[in-house]
Amino acid sequence: MSWSDVRAAPRWASDMRGLRIALLVLLAAVPAVADTVDDEIVAAWEAFNAGDAGAAIARLKALRAADPEDVRPNARLAYILLMEDGDLDEVEGLLVQHLGAHSEDEWALEHLAIAAERALAVGAPAVARNCAKELKRLVPDEKDYRYLWARACYHMGENVSVAQACALLIDDYPSWALPYWLLARTFADQGQYDEEVEVYRDLLKEQPGNVDARMRMARAQLMRRDYDAAEETYRSALETAEAGSGLREDAQAGLDLVKSSRALTERLRKQDAFLSDVLLGVLAAWVLVVVGLLLATRRGGGGR
Repeated sequence: MSWSDVRAAPRWASDMRGLRIALLVLLAAVPAVADTVDDEIVAAWEAFNAGDAGAAIARLKALRAADPEDVRPNARLAYILLMEDGDLDEVEGLLVQHLGAHSEDEWALEHLAIAAERALAVGAPAVARNCAKELKRLVPDEKDYRYLWARACYHMGENVSVAQACALLIDDYPSWALPYWLLARTFADQGQYDEEVEVYRDLLKEQPGNVDARMRMARAQLMRRDYDAAEETYRSALETAEAGSGLREDAQAGLDLVKSSRALTERLRKQDAFLSDVLLGVLAAWVLVVVGLLLATRRGGGGR
């Protein structure tokens, strides 16, 4: 059955017998139409596998243009666009529409997550956020999608959303380090070093042997000029790190940095004190000169 037969069907409906024939023709054409779409998808996929991505994309986009509500071409088109560094906004729209009809399609969910990661990598956080939001809506208990949402919010500068998402992840998965890192980084970006230190303290309660957490906490303590605490934390990192590891070298470098930072701060403090003394001396001398001039003026006026 061809489309010419379908288009010709209304001409046969001049009487009741013709109407019945027309209906039978239309009903017989439905599987053929479905087969045509599926055949075009297969042909497009074969073109892509043969190295002709342009032809594959053109075929699949033609199918979508013919029937935008038909989601069958979406997954293949989204995949090809991802592989060919295509428009991530389009990929997002294709997969979201597909998942609207097939919400449990794990393949589509995974590729929506890939699209989000790609968007973050190329500096398109709004696309990543939209992808992650859809993933979180469809699979609310999946920790990786929840963390992806937090990362997307971080790149959007939505610090409150990051803090909320990370706090919930830490409550649900207290031994999982990633949300601690992201939350601490969010605080550090805002200069909230006290809060950053507390995040690392919480992580170290769950992972006492985490040398990297100790190193990061020491850096935060150094940033707030708490040299004693930073030195103690670097020493504990040095003791905890395995012999011969790069972390031991980093911890020792941290101790050296604390020493030099403390010396520099003390030197600046002394310079500030010296400058303050000099300024006070200059001010006192200026006051004495002014007072002396006033007294001399008054005496001179009294003599006249």
